[in-house]
Amino acid sequence: MVFFGKTFLYSNAPDTLASFLSFVFDTESSRSDQGSILLKIGGSPFHIVESTKKRMGKEPFFELEINSLESLHQLQQKVEFFYYKNACKAKINSKIESDSLRFVDPDGRIWSVVVYFSKYLADENTQDVRFC
Repeated sequence: MVFFGKTFLYSNAPDTLASFLSFVFDTESSRSDQGSILLKIGGSPFHIVESTKKRMGKEPFFELEINSLESLHQLQQKVEFFYYKNACKAKINSKIESDSLRFVDPDGRIWSVVVYFSKYLADENTQDVRFC
């Protein structure tokens, strides 16, 4: 079985990115011995590494899942509040469409978060759980 290990996020302002991600995803950050900033999002380790090279594209390179539409709205509010509080000028898609939210971090990286709905439903008559 294969699991994701570390995800590296390259940033020209790693402290700002760490502050943003810590605030939005309610997580703590710390410094590694190598100087990168470590944090966990959904149990997955992220390492923010200082870099002057531009590595961002116009599309997200992964998608995060969240368990409810209410949680997605709360995440949207956190993103918008962080940008307001820090006078950031990044463009934000503040509209939730098709149960998903896209937003831009301080480095211009696009994040995509979708609501994950369980594929298992209970049958009303037998109370069996079936895969749909």
